[in-house]
Amino acid sequence: MKPRMLNRFKIRCERWGAAVFVLSGAVLCGQGPAAAAGLTPESPEVRAAVDRALVYLEKQNEKRFGHAVLAGLAALKAGRKDHVLVQRGLEAAQQLANLISAGQPQEGNQMYTLGMAIIFLIEHDPAAHAAEVQTILNHMLSLQKPHGGFGYTNLGTGDTSMTQFAILAMWMASEVGHDVPEGSWVGVTNWLLRTQDPSGGYGYQGRDPGSFNLVEQEQVRETMAAAGAGGLYMVGEHLGLVRFEPKDEAPPGLKLRKKRERDARPVAEGIDAAKYHEGRKRADGWMDSHYTVEAKTWPLYYLYALERYRSFRDLVEGRTDPSPGWYNDGANYLLKSQLDDGRWVGSPVPEDVGNTCFGVLFLMRSMREIIKKVKSFGGGTLSGGRGLPDGDDVVLGLDGVKSRALSGPADQILQMLEDPDRPEVDKALARLHELAEAGDEELLNKHQKKLRQLATDGTPQAKAAAIKALARTRDLDVVPLLIEALGDPEPLVYSEAELGLRFLSRKFEGVLPGDDDSEAGRLAAVAKWKEWFLSIRPDARFEE
Repeated sequence: MKPRMLNRFKIRCERWGAAVFVLSGAVLCGQGPAAAAGLTPESPEVRAAVDRALVYLEKQNEKRFGHAVLAGLAALKAGRKDHVLVQRGLEAAQQLANLISAGQPQEGNQMYTLGMAIIFLIEHDPAAHAAEVQTILNHMLSLQKPHGGFGYTNLGTGDTSMTQFAILAMWMASEVGHDVPEGSWVGVTNWLLRTQDPSGGYGYQGRDPGSFNLVEQEQVRETMAAAGAGGLYMVGEHLGLVRFEPKDEAPPGLKLRKKRERDARPVAEGIDAAKYHEGRKRADGWMDSHYTVEAKTWPLYYLYALERYRSFRDLVEGRTDPSPGWYNDGANYLLKSQLDDGRWVGSPVPEDVGNTCFGVLFLMRSMREIIKKVKSFGGGTLSGGRGLPDGDDVVLGLDGVKSRALSGPADQILQMLEDPDRPEVDKALARLHELAEAGDEELLNKHQKKLRQLATDGTPQAKAAAIKALARTRDLDVVPLLIEALGDPEPLVYSEAELGLRFLSRKFEGVLPGDDDSEAGRLAAVAKWKEWFLSIRPDARFEE
């Protein structure tokens, strides 16, 4: 290749965030820098830029609820939980929850504020703020429009930008145990599929044709395309339409679930899986063909949406590169464009606080960190009255102090659980919960016979762990066993059975303990779940 042609090719590769390799006269483009380490959130220049931004944000003392919680989230993601911005954000979110409880919801850009408050409170402490999150979540869901989208209260249309914040709040809340009705998920998923532009992009105010015959959307641009595409991945992950692909080099602490191909049938009533995958592929195609890190409008807001979209897509596609090309492109753009006082500008109207927060959230790869965090929340070891473990064998989780998990094959772990007096039993329980969370269906199904035995004859702690693992097999043949477990007198057993039935059925509403855990309430739950199972398995038989 001639030098002039080689230079042109290098420029083209660099413009797309690619690395250039010259091997024996051949030139190859790669995804991101591979020969040399690229930028990460821990890079000194990135950390320095984030610190300058936080200094700027602290001086602004933002009073608007949405901007205060956004600035607090930026400080949280920068690892500064004791920062004054976090305290201001917490006060704003709690005040918002109090106003909603008092019947005084705020107007203006309401959906942004509600979504960001939920996201911030979960990031700060999902257990401590559970009541406030549920209050704000209930109000936000009450504003979902009949067509399924979210938007301004004075407009009938759904707003793609606002809807992405609502979906992110729904996704995070669901991951840490809050109830989001199945109807809300179905509605917003179908709205995203109906309002997609035929090109795969998204407009600002969605033009809903009322069917899946797509029509041209208005103001199709980078920000809205990233918002819509990210929304598709979030609803798809929640509904089980896409899954995180496990790789050997997964980020530490990230619980990746084994991917399984699905056919084109609904995973929830009212969802067409084939149409979903068609829409997601169109969105990916638009994002690939229009790739940039310098959007023409709202460039900082766009980067925040881009990082969310890429974080989900990369994990679904099995990419765990700590320094991907798109991140290097965006980080370099931010490092070059940051002003001396620490802020970023670039929107059509002055919104320097919001812009600066979005810059920090991109640099810290906030969505990737959120995924890692919330995927570790669900289902730690249930406490079992054995006393506290000691020393290096304990870890602290959201559900309290628990034993550090054992390593070793699953069959050995299950054998240990047969004897509740063995000293390793707490560690074995922790390991079984880890295996269930990982969702390796092939492994769990291999040991289904032993898991069924534990779920029937084990200690309450072993029963609960085995029930959780059985649900993760996704084998509907375990449903009768889980329904029977609803009658167990131990709360930790029947609550895990209810959660397992929700997981298997994709029905997100139910009678959880705490709603009605009386004997009559649990009998009603048994009848409800039997009715559901008989609707899909008319020949099913249950133990009397």
